Amino acid sequence: SRHLKDLTPMMEQLATEAAKAERDVASLDISAMWGMQKEGLDSIEGYRELGVDRLILPLYSLGDPDPMVGLDMLAETISAVNG
Repeated sequence: SRHLKDLTPMMEQLATEAAKAERDVASLDISAMWGMQKEGLDSIEGYRELGVDRLILPLYSLGDPDPMVGLDMLAETISAVNG
């Protein structure tokens, strides 16, 4: 599986290819897979800094076989971090 550190060179390559095509890389919508259990909430800012617009969170990565329980745990975690 890929992680934030793996995405950095890919984003650099994307910027190079966009420039060759005379496209502003900032005009592209970028999505990335995010593994909350492996990368943690702190990684979200790193994705944002790389230019990622949206993170896709696979339900199996929520840490519970029941997706609703996993989503509740995610909501609680985010609420605790954000106060």
